[in-house]
Amino acid sequence: MTQHAASMMSTTRFRTRNEGCFSPFFAAHFIPRALVRRKKPHKNRSELFFALVLACAMFLCFPSLFPAQAAAPSRLLIEPPRLLNQDELLYAQISLTVDDEDGLHDLLKDGAVLELKLTLRLERNRTLWANAEVAQVVYSSILRHDPLTRDFIVTLPGREARSLRDRNLTRLLHKSWRSLNLAITALDIVRAQGADNQFTFVLNVTLKHSEVPPWLDNSMGLWSSDVVPSGKLELPYSLP
Repeated sequence: MTQHAASMMSTTRFRTRNEGCFSPFFAAHFIPRALVRRKKPHKNRSELFFALVLACAMFLCFPSLFPAQAAAPSRLLIEPPRLLNQDELLYAQISLTVDDEDGLHDLLKDGAVLELKLTLRLERNRTLWANAEVAQVVYSSILRHDPLTRDFIVTLPGREARSLRDRNLTRLLHKSWRSLNLAITALDIVRAQGADNQFTFVLNVTLKHSEVPPWLDNSMGLWSSDVVPSGKLELPYSLP
């Protein structure tokens, strides 16, 4: 063997022993796959952008495909009460509702049980001191929806044992909350204050959840039981 051939064999053995571990063949068979860095496939950003634009265009051009929920009620609507003397009792005729009965309808259909509370108070006017309370009475009315019969049900204030039913919420409210006739006190109690005295009738109304709404059963946060802010009206009164 010539010196040149021996040199080539020596060089070949040196490369096989020291550089073979870096050859592609060796890496493919002996390096663990977890150590081999691979490029992850990425989403096509242009396709995502196009899908987003298409969804926005459908929302703007075809709003019927995305029906909007009715807004929840925001306040009470209370007409000025009328005070009447009837059967030796002083009565208040009250008519009230909410500003958005569609929103009230949705709350009830979702399972809310609401309580309307009315506080009626008669005060004797005083000049130097706060008005003196003559009488106070509290009435309550529960409004809910029965999913089995699909009826809306309301208990009448002062007659909680009696309830009204109707599948039409607006019609039911006209027969109940919009036409209340509630006793305040006996006229003898008012007369005992003096015939020359002037009085003030005060009405406070609240509408609240009487139970935790179903959609808040699993909620750990704080929530307000008020459906709408409370309402208050004052009306002067004097004996006839």
